Amino acid sequence: MGNEKSTDQFVRDMLREIGHLRPWEQSCSDAPAYIYEALEGASKSDGSGRGKPEFVIESGEFIVVVEDKARFEDSLLLDDEGRVALDVPSRVRYALNGAVHYAKIFAEKTNKKVFAVGIAGTESHYDMTVAYVAPRLEPRVLDRLETLTPFAAENIDEYYRVAVLGELPREEREVREIRKVAANLHEGMRNYASLENENKATLVSAILLALKYRPELLDDLAGDQRNGYRDGEKVYNAAKEFLESPEADLGPKQKIGIMLDRFSFIKRHVLLNQRNRDLGKTPLRHFTEILDHEVFEVVSSLGVRRAGELLR
Repeated sequence: MGNEKSTDQFVRDMLREIGHLRPWEQSCSDAPAYIYEALEGASKSDGSGRGKPEFVIESGEFIVVVEDKARFEDSLLLDDEGRVALDVPSRVRYALNGAVHYAKIFAEKTNKKVFAVGIAGTESHYDMTVAYVAPRLEPRVLDRLETLTPFAAENIDEYYRVAVLGELPREEREVREIRKVAANLHEGMRNYASLENENKATLVSAILLALKYRPELLDDLAGDQRNGYRDGEKVYNAAKEFLESPEADLGPKQKIGIMLDRFSFIKRHVLLNQRNRDLGKTPLRHFTEILDHEVFEVVSSLGVRRAGELLR
């Protein structure tokens, strides 16, 4: 059988790992007044004394309340209808049941959205259950977690959108958006520059690398036809500078040389560098605008290579 104090410490350590060095504990006397006052008359054992949750934190716009138990078996009890049991014995004995009790109090008294977390067991063998509680709504049990990372300030909004609202994860949303852009790009590359498939992917990669090195590059693509000033030469040079910089970290120079050889057609491709009557600019500037405005921000999270693959 585990020791609840050791479980407390294990949970405390997990909270520190997500940036909460001093979570509010038990009476929450050091918490903001609205947290402290909400616990008046909120005891999980009799409902009249002051509530004393194990841990409470604020993360973004949410409250997260955590209850823990030493025994793995004391994680969660559902009633006959599949809801979190909130009778006194259940909320006293089971981790998530107690957390949901406090979460409902916070939701009702503060009108905030609250996550209840129950952790039962030891550091080497535990069960982490989660429920979402909002004012005037039935508590909703979510999928089990292994860490508290989703409740970090930088993650909790995304976790709420995915786990509670049922939206797609950020990366999947970004992938779908990139694929939409890809269809538009492919059509433009065919119509305005008569590019083959292999050169389409190469052009996209070169532009993304060029923008990574020179975010202001777009302003410099003016359609000049003088040797050394063409849009293609500017894109090529910026991509070359990036590939040769320490940031690229591509290893042997031979590998860089191979990539630059593939990019070289951009400098001399007539249609890419010639102003298009319908566009009022060079197709190269047009493609760079699309990538800069609709894709480049996503590249920072997906990576140039991954984004380039999706845009093929």
